[in-house]
Amino acid sequence: MDPQSEFYIPGSSVNLSCSAQSSPPAQFQWALNGKMLDREGQELKLENVQRNQSGSYVCWAHNSITLRYTASKPSMITVLERISGAEITGPSEPLIAGNSSANLSCQAAAGTSISREWLKGDQPLSPSNRITFSEDKSSVSISPVESSDNGEYQCRLSNPVSTDTASYTLTVNYGPEDVLIKGVTEVEVGKMVELICSASSEPSATFTWTLNGTETSVMTAVYIKDNATYDDSGNYTCVAENAVTGLSRSSAVHVLTVRKEGSLSDNGLNVGAIVGGVIGASNQQANSPDQITYADVSVFNKKDGGTVELGTPETVYTDVRTNLGRAQATTVPEETQYAMVKNK
Repeated sequence: MDPQSEFYIPGSSVNLSCSAQSSPPAQFQWALNGKMLDREGQELKLENVQRNQSGSYVCWAHNSITLRYTASKPSMITVLERISGAEITGPSEPLIAGNSSANLSCQAAAGTSISREWLKGDQPLSPSNRITFSEDKSSVSISPVESSDNGEYQCRLSNPVSTDTASYTLTVNYGPEDVLIKGVTEVEVGKMVELICSASSEPSATFTWTLNGTETSVMTAVYIKDNATYDDSGNYTCVAENAVTGLSRSSAVHVLTVRKEGSLSDNGLNVGAIVGGVIGASNQQANSPDQITYADVSVFNKKDGGTVELGTPETVYTDVRTNLGRAQATTVPEETQYAMVKNK
């Protein structure tokens, strides 16, 4: 006996056939789950099958002369509804990272689920020291929840005739963390100041700013001052707060210095575009090249106290001579002593 398939949905048609070697030809009768059916013949046709017709079908062959009965091997027929209305239910209260637990349950409105598979972000969800599954995988528990548990979860319900998937977005509130100020550390008076505060937080954090320990009126992530004054110099701190977790965190101190106008536009160099130049001075004898003394301008001091290195080992320098006409290119010897040109 060989059915076309083992699994069927309600309303399907099922055809079973039975054969036996017999002389004279055998007579056939059918049984379901050990109970004889009022159905005879070599074929059994079931129309519009329902779940109560699932079970083990056996064909009995009978020889009317020998009076022998022989049963076929059983054939299992399973009628299953298609799975539909899959749904995940989750926590109704806000979840706080490190403190709360979450339980997700997956059920279908119709159909029999034979297997369940849990996924997070389209990747299989695996058990861990925080994640456990019920025996039939109808539910998953996460305790305690962490910020990494945020995201979309899927539950895939399957049986041999259908599959249905439900989705659920889990939100874990956390932070603020990693509070950081980005922006300039120096600005000229009259120029615009822009500092940006960032924080990792769910939901998004709110921000307040302090300058030299005094709270300002700025309550956004961006601190902007259109025209900087010398009073804007000092220590800036950003405080991020999460209204759900009740936590607040401060950034590291950001130091801003307001300098006088024009002090930063040319890096504080009076010599401007002179790079790797050599100053040559005559030693009383302008017509004698051997008397030229070189000063390698290799380092300039900036007005703010910093330095700028100029030139490279391959720099080609020019002799500056008095009354000798065209300048002549040369390379400063290795023993050249360096001179520092300072601003006044």
